Amino acid sequence: KMKNAFENIFKEGFKKAVLIGTDTPEISGEIIENAFYELSGNDFTIGPSFDGGYYLLGMKMMNDELFEDMLWSTGEVFEKTTLKIKKLNKKIYILKKLHDVDNVNDLKYLDLIMHD
Repeated sequence: KMKNAFENIFKEGFKKAVLIGTDTPEISGEIIENAFYELSGNDFTIGPSFDGGYYLLGMKMMNDELFEDMLWSTGEVFEKTTLKIKKLNKKIYILKKLHDVDNVNDLKYLDLIMHD
């Protein structure tokens, strides 16, 4: 789904694209704006999540390699994605790490820290 979203947006002629997850309540407009801004001097932006995945991925050109041979929903997605980017000799900007919600325990934890 993510690969298709990026492919479609670049086919439309856009020069930058940022995709976000819908399970990250800590994300803000400022973080998204910063992701777009950082694409001015970098090829990619990525926002790591505490579970080893990522909540945001931004790029200036389509790169199929990032979506191939990936075991999604594992604690290695962020690391493997950044390694693939580095192997392409591309510049990457890493945003601050945020929590996402994958289960009830994540939701309880976020409720606790957001209301502290």
